[in-house]
Amino acid sequence: MILQTSTTYKDRTGVAMLVSHGFQSNYEAGFANGLAKNGIKVTLIASDQTLLDRLAPSIVALNLRGSQDAGRPAWRKAVNLIWYSIRLLGLIAVRRPVTHLTGLFLFSNFSSAWADQMPVWECHCLKLLSHRLILTVHNVIPHDRDTPALRHQLATVYRIPHYLVVHTAQMKQRLIDEFSVEPERILIMGLGLEEIVEPREEDITATRTAMGYTADQKLVLFLGWVRRYKGLDLLLEAARYLGDEVRVLIAGNCIDSDYQHEITQIIQRHALARKVYWEFGFLSEERVSALLGAADVLVMPYRAIDQSGLLFSALQHGVPVVAFDVGSFKDYLPEGTGLIVPAGNTVALATAIEEIFSARSARSHIHAVARKYRWQETVKPILHLYKN
Repeated sequence: MILQTSTTYKDRTGVAMLVSHGFQSNYEAGFANGLAKNGIKVTLIASDQTLLDRLAPSIVALNLRGSQDAGRPAWRKAVNLIWYSIRLLGLIAVRRPVTHLTGLFLFSNFSSAWADQMPVWECHCLKLLSHRLILTVHNVIPHDRDTPALRHQLATVYRIPHYLVVHTAQMKQRLIDEFSVEPERILIMGLGLEEIVEPREEDITATRTAMGYTADQKLVLFLGWVRRYKGLDLLLEAARYLGDEVRVLIAGNCIDSDYQHEITQIIQRHALARKVYWEFGFLSEERVSALLGAADVLVMPYRAIDQSGLLFSALQHGVPVVAFDVGSFKDYLPEGTGLIVPAGNTVALATAIEEIFSARSARSHIHAVARKYRWQETVKPILHLYKN
């Protein structure tokens, strides 16, 4: 379904076709808006999950991906994926735009010998058909998948696009050191956020009351997909040392049944059921915003990561962050916005959670810091890539 009438691509000055393959809808919309606010003519390849109501009026959204309902039969998913691929490549072949692959590869969720080689072929096809190909590298190596075979595949993938975009200087250096990527092909564009979110007191109270939390309890939030690299088990170990007024809310899904069982066992072994609650399942954008608004602190006990959009969501909502010293976290948490503790140190994590100020007292200061990271500012280092 075409959501807006397309424009010609004869004049490629300041033109971008953004392809995310269903990557995070918040990132997809925010990045597209940031480019559009800087005068770039943006065509966004959308899906039913795209946040259409948040897109700038100048953005052309083409819903080629359609439904992303996880409950669809396998055959329907396969047909949808094949049809989407044909339409996408055909569109790029006709228009020859500056194509920016901002999200996942087409077969990222598949695990087989042939699927593992698809990112290489996808990059080759996109480069062949596009005026210019740009690839955003959100993580130098995908989470929990660091193997010699994957590194070999990535070394090939990273050689194909005209340019690679990363979010931190540390990531750029890793691409140079570990994958021999030419420095001049790598550009740094920090993550961004859109408008500041000011939670209303009545909404905060309603959310906390509905979950059984009182105003005098300190609500600690662990948010998003539950995966081993995110260190939820480390947070639960730290929870043993937290005072009775502290409550830990886990909000998100877990597709690793072994890790889910491990988390359940930790909660039972340390008798944390009274202190810890798991809101298991998919979280809508509205629910994520409500939880961030109601939380006193967001905890990110990650074992390893390059960067995280969730940290920016916390800043956007005025929520302080407690995190392990991994990746680039400390670069984005200046004084008054959170605490960084030594990686893996659960006692230090518990101490920081107890000592950290709550969002109720720090929100205005955190919002002042967050305004520096608006998308229309963070995209500026790469604007020239979309021009002749």
